[in-house]
Amino acid sequence: MTIADLRCDACGRYLTGPAGSSEEAAGGGSGEVVRIMFHPGDGLLKDDSTLFCRTCWSAIEEGLGVPDRMDVCARCSVPVASTDSLHVSLIVGGPGPWPTWQLCRVHAVEYLNRLRTTDPKLTDETLSLRSDFGLGERRLGRPLP
Repeated sequence: MTIADLRCDACGRYLTGPAGSSEEAAGGGSGEVVRIMFHPGDGLLKDDSTLFCRTCWSAIEEGLGVPDRMDVCARCSVPVASTDSLHVSLIVGGPGPWPTWQLCRVHAVEYLNRLRTTDPKLTDETLSLRSDFGLGERRLGRPLP
């Protein structure tokens, strides 16, 4: 995905330089930009153009909850299906795996509405996740039904 808007997706500040390594992206480095990828239960629908300044990312990361927990919301621990949740990943150097937070519908809306690029703002009724289209899990790389 091409990133045309080089401003922080939370505060709007112009970003002047990327995080240079996975250590910097994970915290404590001199890189200013933190890049995020998210998808609504299907990696084919990913958006990897979200950028945050380090200050905003620190506040957002603190509010995301516990990363790398499967099938439960990172914020409230409510069980969620992969197709009925938002997956938010911190993109750091290399192909992954990256720290990932799985969010229930309520916390997905809260996260997405913090982005200045989410317009109009969402409600849990207007958020569309993979399960909303009646599509099940993709298995073994087979095409979607």
